[in-house]
Amino acid sequence: MKYILPFILLIAACSQPAPVARIAQTPSGYPEAVFSGISAQKLADKLAMSCVSVGNLVVNQTQTQVKCDTRMSDAQIRWAKAYVGNQYASDIHQYIQYNLTKIDGQVRVQAREWIQLQMPYGQIKKSDFTKPELTNPLQELLYEMGGKPV
Repeated sequence: MKYILPFILLIAACSQPAPVARIAQTPSGYPEAVFSGISAQKLADKLAMSCVSVGNLVVNQTQTQVKCDTRMSDAQIRWAKAYVGNQYASDIHQYIQYNLTKIDGQVRVQAREWIQLQMPYGQIKKSDFTKPELTNPLQELLYEMGGKPV
């Protein structure tokens, strides 16, 4: 009987998934890429089109920023209520925001993704996606669109 608990702990420790490594280490810690040979406006249009093509809603688009409201499944909404807010939270959104800055003929893009919900009495709570398994898809998207590492 005294050997069962250590055995269970050993099995639990071995069953943990391997940590996911970041595709790129960036100065901000968020996905970033540098684009050459394209204007900021054309790149903003391209980023907005990438949002629309997967069924997301473009909330704001300027030459320096694109903000998309991504669709959330029922499971994601329940997760957000449980881990970020509470069962009474409402107005739950998952956003992706791209900030574009023109520097020396190149356009640098920083991407950020977060969940935002409204608590009772109007308090807004946010939770940034900072884990590599959550930020890597955005980094990959920037590279697929022609971006180079910062």
